[in-house]
This record gives sequence, C-alpha cells and structure tokens, in this order.
Amino acid sequence: GDPAFDRTLKRALEIDLEQSPYIDVMSEREAMSTLQLMGLDGASALTSGIAKEICERSNRQVLLTGNIAPMGHEYLLTLEATDCASGKQLAGAKAEAASKEKVLSALDSVADHVRRELGESIQSLESYQVPIANATTPSLEALKSCSIGQYLDAQGKSEDETLPFYQRAVELDPQFAMANGAIATEYYNLNEYHLASQYYRKAFELSDRVSAKEKLAIQAHYYCEGQKDVLQGIKVYWMWAGTYPHDWLPWVNLSNEYTQLGQYAPAIVAGERAVEEAPNRGMAYSVLARAYKRANRFADARSLAQRAVQRGIDSLGLHGSLLQIAFAENDQDALAREIKWGENHNGGWYFLDIQAGGAATAGQYKKAEELFRGAYESAKNENLAETADDILLDQAQMEFELGLPDASRATFGRLGNADTTSPDLAILRAESGNAALAERYLEEQSSNRHPGTHMAYLNLPLLRAALATEHGKPLDAVVALEPARPYEMANYSVLTQRAGACLKAGRPEMAAAEYQKILAN
Repeated sequence: GDPAFDRTLKRALEIDLEQSPYIDVMSEREAMSTLQLMGLDGASALTSGIAKEICERSNRQVLLTGNIAPMGHEYLLTLEATDCASGKQLAGAKAEAASKEKVLSALDSVADHVRRELGESIQSLESYQVPIANATTPSLEALKSCSIGQYLDAQGKSEDETLPFYQRAVELDPQFAMANGAIATEYYNLNEYHLASQYYRKAFELSDRVSAKEKLAIQAHYYCEGQKDVLQGIKVYWMWAGTYPHDWLPWVNLSNEYTQLGQYAPAIVAGERAVEEAPNRGMAYSVLARAYKRANRFADARSLAQRAVQRGIDSLGLHGSLLQIAFAENDQDALAREIKWGENHNGGWYFLDIQAGGAATAGQYKKAEELFRGAYESAKNENLAETADDILLDQAQMEFELGLPDASRATFGRLGNADTTSPDLAILRAESGNAALAERYLEEQSSNRHPGTHMAYLNLPLLRAALATEHGKPLDAVVALEPARPYEMANYSVLTQRAGACLKAGRPEMAAAEYQKILAN
C-alpha cells in the first residue's frame, strides 16, 4: 500500500541476488516476454500462479516470493524460496525493519539468509555481499526512480522515456553510481558519446561503493567509453564474463568492441554467446547481425534477423544492418522493404544516414544530399548535437570523395562545434589541403598520454599518413599506417590510404594487395 516500495524492493532484491556468481536471476525483459507468450500483457501483475508458470516455462529452478507488511511504524519482510516444479519450500527468512529507512537493511538480511539456505558457500557470501544501501543508494525514492527507468527499459521503451527517471534518481542522490552509469548508457545509445563519457567517469569515481558485479560493469564501460581504452575495457569484460558466465551483457559488449576494432572472429563468438544467454534481447541480435555483416556473412545476418522477428524483437540496429546488406547486394526488393520498415518504426536520422551513404556509394549525389539533410534535421529535432555533427561529417566526406572540395568545406563549416575534437574532421582537413589545422590537431593529440585505442591505432596513423601524402611523401604514409595493421579491417580507410600511397610511390602491386582485401570483404 506504500508507493515508495512499488518495484523498488523487487529491484533491490534482484541487485542483492545478482551479486552471486551462482544465481542467475531472470531479467524483467525475459519475464515480460514469457508473459506475452502466455497471452498476457507484459505489464500484468505477477500473482503466485502466474509466476509459477513463468518459472516452469522458462526452465527455472527456484521461485522467490517476497512480502512486506506494516506493523504500526515498523515493517515485517518475508522471503520464501520454492521449487518451481514441485512447489516444495527450499528456504525462507524474515526480518523486521524499525522504520521505512531500515527496510533495505532488512531486505539484505533475508536475501543473505536465503542465499545461504539455497547452498551458496560462506566464502562466496563474504566475497559477493555488499549491502543494498552501499551497492545502490540509501534513498528509497532514488532507487524507486531508477527501478522505474529499468522497468521501462525492459519494456523496450525509448531513451527519451527512460532517461528522465535515471536523471531524477541522480538528482535525489548524486552519489548513486548505478544511476549515473544508466544515464551514460542511454546517452551512448543515442550516439551522444561526449555526454556518455562524462557520466561513465562519474560512475567510475563512485564505483568503490558498489557490488562486485556492478563494479565490473562500471569499470568496463568507463575504460571503453569514458577513457576510450578499448583494450583495457575488453580485459574487464572478460573478467566479468568469467565471474558471471550466464550474464549476457559482457558477451554483447565484447562482441560490440571487437567489431569496432575490426576483429570479427572473436566478435561473432561473443555475439553468439550473448544470443544464447539472452534469446529475448533485441540488442544481442543487433550486435551479432552487425558482426556477421561486417565479416561478409550476409546469409547468417539475414537468418539471425528472421529468428529475432519470430520472437517479436525487431530493432533499429537489426534492420539497419539488413538495409546496408541490401545496398551491398543491390537487392531492390529488400531495399524497399527495409526503407518501408524504417518509415513505419521511427527509423529517423539513423535510417536516413544509411540511405544517404547508399545513395552516395551509387554516385547519386543529389539524392544523397537530400537524405543527409533530412538525417541532420531529424537529429537536430531530437536535440542530438553530436549526432548532427557526425552526419555533417559523413556528408562532407562524401562530397570530398566525389571530387567536390568546395562543397565539402562548406558542409564541415556548418558544424555546431567548429573546434570539435573529431579525428575524422582532422583527417578530412588534411586530405582537402588544410594541413595547418590538421597538424595542430595531431600535435595536441600526440601529447595526450592516454589517447585511447582507436585514436592511437587508427585515427592518428590515418592522420599522419594523410599529412605525409599531402606533403608528397607517400612511403612515409605507408610507414605511418603500420600501427593500424592489427585493426585495419575496422573500416576501409586504412586500406584505401595505404593503397593510394603505394600507387603514388610507384608500387602498384602493393596497392593491388590492399584493394584485394577490400574486394574480399
């Protein structure tokens, strides 16, 4: 009867139990998907009968039922664990809380007792047992707001709908590490990487208070997105996956990071594991489909997409990959089908940007220009400033490659942040003859002790090569690209730069080898 506890205690119990490497807690998203398979609304209340059926359908072992009852100014919490199949009681505990503020401590007590009765060792409990108030927040209202955001996220709601609840949680408790991390992830999914980085850094600074699992998650995101140190982030993701092997999140993030580095074999292995662990998560399918696409496995990407559609978990990312495959194969029927899907499912700037790139690839400049304009306006309307600038850079790159340097300069002159730290802009400036600004950028970034993986191994080598080529030193450009070799399949920029430099150096056989790599992919 007290709205302060709505969803809050359920989420707090999940956090308590998720600390254990031996307990695989069903996610809210999975529970909702099972409800829908039962013909019920995903937001239906979980009565004991419905919960038992979800448990059996999902091949789970234990059903946990909690209750809170007021006793004057105090509260009584009970927690019971029963066998899903037989209904036999396996464990039970109760605790009293002297006030509302003491309820989370009481919940810790009953959760620990049940974990022990279910067979978890004392050693494990001591290693993975951080009190909820420390692992999250002492503020019930902040925890409630964050819990609502996660509930909406589980329903597949957009970032615009979930962000206000996470932001409210941080307003109520600025030291709430988990909520800061959630805000960062929402901004990252919106392509607002600078904002995401700030919140990942804040979450990292607060991570000494959180549980072991949450600490691994925060550290991995901080290194990958906050510090741009993808190699260090990958190490933490492997630690996370090793400690919590049935958690799908480290696997999907490993797949994403390996794909961004152009290392598609490990990306596919991790992505397939993510889908295995979370068959109802659209993001797992999107990330794996992109890895398949980038590895030239178009048929596997399409087959995976069909599996996702059959489960009713379509996503923009999944159809974005299908749209790009349709362009690559010049499949007009598939193109029309995917464009139509985007129009019906708010594809917005994302689909327009892909279509613009496809039109540019086909040499359809006017059509590409129109699509880029639509993508830019869509991003601006959504207040996505970084995304809008990225779209302008895509357009400027297209115009330069089509031999329209004046149009290219005019386009990147429209950037909202003219002093952007974007390496793509610096490379484009170098290629279009503005060496002074590019060299200034190179000097600034070269003095950075922690430039980040992509900057150190891809962007700076590309910039040095572009400047060397511009100064008539093509062999120096080839040498400058050597650090990028392990990651040269991340995109075709390294291969085309190296091939162009080889041609200018009078080594066409070396250029041919680079172009062959592109044709093979």
